[in-house]
Amino acid sequence: MKFSQNKNKWTDKTLSEAIYLTYIGSDDYLNYAKDNPNPSDYQNLGFVDQVITSMEASIKVIHDAGGRKFAFQNLAPLG
Repeated sequence: MKFSQNKNKWTDKTLSEAIYLTYIGSDDYLNYAKDNPNPSDYQNLGFVDQVITSMEASIKVIHDAGGRKFAFQNLAPLG
């Protein structure tokens, strides 16, 4: 959402040369684990699918605006 609000402040060259860093999972997975202490495999797969779908939509917005360089940092192992 912040990207969409601010993208008009940057030139096309800036948008295409920038590196878009995404940190995956901390709030998503930790809150899910806290709220669902004994989820079924079906619930786990559904949640992972939901997170991936959300990330895919966000990346598409940035790519459609000219973003071409992406970096992803993953959640550290839990437990």
